[in-house]
Amino acid sequence: MKKKILVIALAMAVMLMGAGYAYWTDQISVDSVVGTGEFDVNIVKVSDGGGDRNPGKATTNWEKYMKVDTDFVQGTPTKSLNATISNLYPGSVAHLSFDIENNGSLPAVLDSINVDYAAITGSAIVDEIYYRVDYKVVQDGVQVGTPKHYIDGVGLATFESKLNTLLSGITLEPGQMLIIGDPVDENGQDLENKYTFELPATVVNDDDCENNAFELSFQMNWKQHNDQGSYKVD
Repeated sequence: MKKKILVIALAMAVMLMGAGYAYWTDQISVDSVVGTGEFDVNIVKVSDGGGDRNPGKATTNWEKYMKVDTDFVQGTPTKSLNATISNLYPGSVAHLSFDIENNGSLPAVLDSINVDYAAITGSAIVDEIYYRVDYKVVQDGVQVGTPKHYIDGVGLATFESKLNTLLSGITLEPGQMLIIGDPVDENGQDLENKYTFELPATVVNDDDCENNAFELSFQMNWKQHNDQGSYKVD
């Protein structure tokens, strides 16, 4: 009898040794996707036109002689634009308007503008060209903020410095547009916010300016809002 009790006691001891404590366990996992933003500034709309400062000239004759042409394809955003102004004469005016949009997800700041020009034939005309630039920033068709005053001057030597004074530091939030220039309206009246080249009717050495041609380009250097890197729109 004692032997049976001892065996049962030993069996119970072994069973109790293996029992111990059981803990509940569970897991929580977190899967993350990290993506970068987009920095993308484009020319999205271009308008061009020309005319004559002569107040008696019928508006139907505007662009009859002097013409402005660009290679922009409407509806196709681009980072560069080529424009040709032909048959400029004293008293004629060339207008070029283009909209630059921040298509990215980050604010873009206009850091600086580089201007290059060179005479192709003759040289007198680069000193006689009158320029004027206006601008505005819009979002959903509504103007944002108050623009600085327009710039103007005679002679391309001062164009770069004045253009930087006017435009550098402008910030475009995602979806905003910088509009530089509007063409004249249907009545030939000047509108604000225009990029204008003119050979004044009062040019003193008009004969020296005949058969002259020059190249002009300006490159807009954009950077992201926290000043890292740069982005260029020609």
